[in-house]
Amino acid sequence: ELFCRAMDEIQENSHLYIRSIVGHTSVDGIKKAIELHQQETGNAPIVILDFLQNVREPGVINADKQVIDAAVYMLNAVAHDMETPVLALSSLGRSAYEKPSLSSAKGSGDIEYAASNVILLTSAETKPATTTSRPSSRTSARTTNGTKVQATSVKNRFSSSQNSCQLTFVGQYNYFTEN
Repeated sequence: ELFCRAMDEIQENSHLYIRSIVGHTSVDGIKKAIELHQQETGNAPIVILDFLQNVREPGVINADKQVIDAAVYMLNAVAHDMETPVLALSSLGRSAYEKPSLSSAKGSGDIEYAASNVILLTSAETKPATTTSRPSSRTSARTTNGTKVQATSVKNRFSSSQNSCQLTFVGQYNYFTEN
């Protein structure tokens, strides 16, 4: 009940519109949501997808990499054709535990070519150089004020890449602060 009241208050007092979809969605479904938003508000939305791996076309069963590759190209076309930015969150592969790079994004083959910007959020905890598996504890990255994370730009079509900054994620309030 508290969540519903908060959502109602946000929508009444701001320009924030949240359309939540449980499970998989299709690019056509995303297009329809954009069109509906434009009809209702007269403005192009900023589309945030949580997460890329849930964008699938109905009735098509492919390997995850093929699904991601197709979704990346179709979302790029949606952003261009509908003149609206699309931000897609994606999970990272195990390679990001050691040294985050563009290839760290799961199914990253076509993300590398189609995305204009790629920013990786990884734990700021220091890992030994010989470790190849996921750390068993994140306590060294946690503080009483949140979890330390590193934001690294690994691709920026319009500027230099490999810029980074330290952030703190405060999960209790679901936000980041810059250190």
